[in-house]
Amino acid sequence: MFSHTLLILQSSSSALLKWKSSLDNQSQLALSSWVGTNPCQNNWTGIGCSNGSERVVTSIIVQHVNLTGTLDDLDTWSLRDLETFDLSFNLLYGSIPSSIGNMSNLKYLALATNNFSGEIPFEIGMLTSLNLTSLNLGHNNFSGSIPPELGKRNALSELNLFMNNLIGFIPRDINLTNMEIFSVSSNMLYGHLPNNPELDYMDLSYNKFYGEVSINWGSCPNLTSLKMSNNNLSGKISTELGRATNLVRLNLAQNSLTGSIDETLGECLKLRILNLSNNLFEGAIPVPISKLKSLDYLDLSHNNLTGSIPSQLGGLNVLQTLNLSHNILSGSVPSSFTEMLGLTTVDVSFNQLEGPLPKMRAFEDAPKEALGHNKGLCGNNTGLDCPTMQPTNHGHKKKVSFVILIILPALGIMLLVVFMVVAFLCLHKRNPNLENVRPQETRAKPFTIWSYDGKMVYERIIEALEDFDSRHVVGVGGYGTVYKAELSSEVYAVKKIHATEDGEMQNLKSFENEIRALTEIRHQNIVKLYGFCSHSRHSFLVYEFLSGGSLRNILNHMEQAVEFDWNKRVTAVKREFDYSKVKYDDNGSKGWKFVLCELFLD
Repeated sequence: MFSHTLLILQSSSSALLKWKSSLDNQSQLALSSWVGTNPCQNNWTGIGCSNGSERVVTSIIVQHVNLTGTLDDLDTWSLRDLETFDLSFNLLYGSIPSSIGNMSNLKYLALATNNFSGEIPFEIGMLTSLNLTSLNLGHNNFSGSIPPELGKRNALSELNLFMNNLIGFIPRDINLTNMEIFSVSSNMLYGHLPNNPELDYMDLSYNKFYGEVSINWGSCPNLTSLKMSNNNLSGKISTELGRATNLVRLNLAQNSLTGSIDETLGECLKLRILNLSNNLFEGAIPVPISKLKSLDYLDLSHNNLTGSIPSQLGGLNVLQTLNLSHNILSGSVPSSFTEMLGLTTVDVSFNQLEGPLPKMRAFEDAPKEALGHNKGLCGNNTGLDCPTMQPTNHGHKKKVSFVILIILPALGIMLLVVFMVVAFLCLHKRNPNLENVRPQETRAKPFTIWSYDGKMVYERIIEALEDFDSRHVVGVGGYGTVYKAELSSEVYAVKKIHATEDGEMQNLKSFENEIRALTEIRHQNIVKLYGFCSHSRHSFLVYEFLSGGSLRNILNHMEQAVEFDWNKRVTAVKREFDYSKVKYDDNGSKGWKFVLCELFLD
């Protein structure tokens, strides 16, 4: 028996070394520990073996090392004891060989985020009838249809095929009854929506599905994420959907849904992300939405909603993003919004709103485009002072109003004509070739959430920093270098994480902790995190650029400390106290929340 096990190990090592030699030089360097004839004793990178005396290779997990090559020279028969095969986040290409079916003991197969192409071999579907429980082929270039062999049996619980070029229907033979995660977003699939009430996570976004949102989704006791944005869905949202009380993310944006927004959604108390934008919803914003105390993202834009904004929405203390733009909302923005201390991004443009804006940072920092095209908003950064009401004689007021109505327009027209003539003469005097000057293209801020394109922003950052040229360095820290980047006339701080010689991130844990901390904390005195990129080539974070430095630096610098007088210091402490009030509940225990970071924004 011992000699038989040794032969299996030698066969496995020979198969792996042969495949390693087919990869490019950089890949072979990343797998430099693959030497010898016993992968289980020589600590080969990413290789796991079974316990006991009869040890065999049971897992291969090699991620984020830029492996470049194909799977054509991989002897799968010699690796038939594998239970886990994960080569995600590399640069592998070509097709998946049909010999993959030899790995009959596979339970977990992940080849996501590579450059694989061709059709998904039906042999993978045969594995699902054996032991395979998780299949992740997302973010590749696979084409053709989904093999009907996938999921015929009940073993498969997770199927990820997102971001490929798949076409056709979801095969009727696929058994989703016991499946927990099903993601086929960003393909070219079409047909009716599947109705399966046992799923935990369903993502059908960015396809061509049609039909109505089934009432069966309300019967899903475990459903946490339902994403069907950017399809051709129609009809109304069923009241049954409110029974999915474990729902955390609901995204039905960019469809043709009609009717009113059902009040029963207010019963989904765990909702953190609610996106119903770009539909045909009408009627008022339902007040029960204010019961969703965990909500941190709400987008109802681009609909036909009418009526006033419910003042009860001010009770959404952890809400960070609110978009009510492009509707027919009237009245004023409720003053209760000042209680939304977590709010950082707001857009109420293209409505019929009027009156003073709430005095809070979210509205003060909002671009004018996010407040414009309304009936008469005033205050804060709109550039319009709100009128003060003073008691006057009613008859006298009528006369004054009549005179103003006649004189002011005439005076305004005269001044405008004079100004235009003077401006025209001055400009032509300064630049006789003025007609050859092209107006600058106005561009949205790169991190405005409504127009966010992650790939485009990534490319613009790399271009602005000239592929992280040292000329843009403004500081170096323990595990990262800080660069100054100018994008669309805005300045940002980009912290690039140090990498080791083999390209791996030096301190992945610190990177994740910093992201987690800055996404959970929204405070006026803490630098704002706009986004991050975690990739095998570059890993970096994008911050608000603060030229003045930190509070610590100010207090340690004599001249700056003198300018930072006690009134300013008391204001900073007061902001911290106001923020901390929403972090504790009535029993004094610290509240909790978590932020979802995804490749595509919902």
